[in-house]
Amino acid sequence: MANPTPTALVTLGGVIVCWFFFSGIFLLHKRPPKEREAKRDGRTAFGIVLQMWFQPPHTAFLPPVAVLSGIAGIVFAVFTVSLAAVSVWFLASAVRTLGKQ
Repeated sequence: MANPTPTALVTLGGVIVCWFFFSGIFLLHKRPPKEREAKRDGRTAFGIVLQMWFQPPHTAFLPPVAVLSGIAGIVFAVFTVSLAAVSVWFLASAVRTLGKQ
């Protein structure tokens, strides 16, 4: 996969843009006033790090859309970017809803 197709590069770029929006929602949303925190369990951070550590390694530079060409590749690319955009929208809705509690 040394020479990715333009469709694959556009798809990768679209998904990366959605990742930036995804992280921006967390970093830039208005936080409610701080309340006294009950008690934090220190093991939770260890569990998150453990999950990140045991993710399977990804060897491919681009998603499988790089293999597809023609109409099938374009349809799959549109589906992939749409799925990323919808997940960002779901996240924004959840942050808005849970932020009111």
